[in-house]
Amino acid sequence: MKTLPLSKIWQPVDTTTMLLGMNPFVVRRHKIVLSRVRLLHTVTFASLCLFLTFYYFDNVADTTYSKYGSPSVMRFVLSFRLVALTAKLLLVLLLSRNTFQTVTKAMKNVAGIDRHLTKLGLQQHLEARNHETRQTAVTLLVVINGVFNTLGSVYNTYCKTTGHVVYFLMSWYPLVVVSTHLITQFVVSMVMKVRFEAINGVLSDKISESKKCQSYPEVEDFGESLDSLVGLHKGLVGTCEEVYANFSLMSLVWIVTMFVILTCDAYAFLHVLMYEETMKYLKIVFGLVKNCTNYIIHLYWLAKKCNDLCQEAQATKAVLLGVEIDVTKENERNCVRYSGTCLIHRPECVQGNVDSNVTSHMFHSILTYNFFF
Repeated sequence: MKTLPLSKIWQPVDTTTMLLGMNPFVVRRHKIVLSRVRLLHTVTFASLCLFLTFYYFDNVADTTYSKYGSPSVMRFVLSFRLVALTAKLLLVLLLSRNTFQTVTKAMKNVAGIDRHLTKLGLQQHLEARNHETRQTAVTLLVVINGVFNTLGSVYNTYCKTTGHVVYFLMSWYPLVVVSTHLITQFVVSMVMKVRFEAINGVLSDKISESKKCQSYPEVEDFGESLDSLVGLHKGLVGTCEEVYANFSLMSLVWIVTMFVILTCDAYAFLHVLMYEETMKYLKIVFGLVKNCTNYIIHLYWLAKKCNDLCQEAQATKAVLLGVEIDVTKENERNCVRYSGTCLIHRPECVQGNVDSNVTSHMFHSILTYNFFF
């Protein structure tokens, strides 16, 4: 299989961020500097989006749902969604330097870890998983940005009575920017998870060897090898904490706004079913269902990838303590105990963990609110 470096894994996401003007920074001589061309690109796109948003609310928004039985309901849903998207767009652009710096540093740390894992004979495993990660990144960009965001925005624009071009431009750009930012977090999580899997795989092999040998370990450098793996694990955990510390603010804002938007869209959907002529507003109903599906997929992927990463990191402790050491080899047994104790006292990926109970309670709250109101 052809070698695929980390830069190639990151290329689809990096190209997308460059085309969208999300990242006005570049790396030159190992330093992050501001690119004037990219900055002009970013300022132009953001300014145009803000101008179109203000123009839409001043001239078009009042007539968008004028034929709807209760235009105030849909007007509030539309207004909050657009304001939330614009706010998240500005937040992504304001955090662009920190995001670029954090991801660049994380990929550099991962490259160093890969060199150690390659010496342990995991080159083919890493290359295969690198191809899978790149393919997943491309798939997410195509499905989320291409299908849900682009085609979805086209359909939402089609449902409007006026201001089609203005609405499409001002709603599509924040959507793809925010989604690409989330995809960046997804890809970083997958890259980290692959390295945790590789470390756990090496430890699992040691467990298999320990069960086959009567006097394990039979090598003299067992302690050094174990310390090296634990050191790699600690380095990965530290990198994960730095990455999620950068993404935590945006994730929090995104989850809160998604809760409100899902509640509003679900309320509008139920309002049409109960108080309006459903077939008359079938296009609007389909658009609301499409929006809710898009938000749920985003939330599912965010929760799943973060939780999968944390579970894989935490699994290392159980795998490590499963190595069976001969009772006569006290130094090796102490080494395993000490390494396991070091991992037990590390709060792995706490910042990146999205509790499934939180998302479950969120959906229960949405259903409860719409049922009573």
